[in-house]
Amino acid sequence: MFYKIIYWLFLIIANLSYTMLETMLITLSTNKPLRRLFFRFSVQIVEK
Repeated sequence: MFYKIIYWLFLIIANLSYTMLETMLITLSTNKPLRRLFFRFSVQIVEK
């Protein structure tokens, strides 16, 4: 029972983050300076 609650919470969070990523990607594909900034940010995360 307890595992089921965690599983559902995980699914909801995963779905929310996925839609957030999707909208972020859409805005990035339409906004060039933002895309450049995001790319720099992601590169910094990878380098750390």
